Amino acid sequence: MLRRFLPALAALTCLALATARGADADDLVTNPRYKGWANFKPGATITHKEKTRFPTGSPSGKYYPDGVDERDISYKLVSVTPEKIVVETVVTDYELLSQVEAAPTRIIYPAKVKRAYVEEAHEQLKVKEGKEDVEALGKTYKCEWYETTRTTADGEVVTRKRWIAAEIPGGIVKELTVTRRGNQVIAETTTTVLQAKAAE
Repeated sequence: MLRRFLPALAALTCLALATARGADADDLVTNPRYKGWANFKPGATITHKEKTRFPTGSPSGKYYPDGVDERDISYKLVSVTPEKIVVETVVTDYELLSQVEAAPTRIIYPAKVKRAYVEEAHEQLKVKEGKEDVEALGKTYKCEWYETTRTTADGEVVTRKRWIAAEIPGGIVKELTVTRRGNQVIAETTTTVLQAKAAE
């Protein structure tokens, strides 16, 4: 649960900044996850490839082929209304001797969230932002990027940088997450787009 919550918090902070500025703390602002899907029709899909690399000889790396934890995450837009969107996701994990496909899970994104939540997360996650072109699917996307940094209860520092483009269902073109303990990188996760398709 924690693994899912923290990236969601980072995403909420990153993508809602422009919407949140200039409003009162109790105002509702557009949920960035809603915004990333709202302009697409039901049936739109995207699949991300997520690879986590561990240092050679590390305790975590020995459990994965070549020290890389690899998974595909597929998303399909089920429904869109002014109040919420529903997205179905399927995760496929690549293990040493098998591939494990999880049962489909539905995620509900409300259209609005409180600005106060965004501001608090923004402060805690030390957000940086900018613009950069990213190559994906044979095209060049003009992306906005957002970088967050947090320290875990164990003292590890996790930096996540996410590149966003409106043309991609869900918005995420690329993501890089680096986890450090002191000066040592203990895990590096890269997320890229394998395929994306807008519904007809």
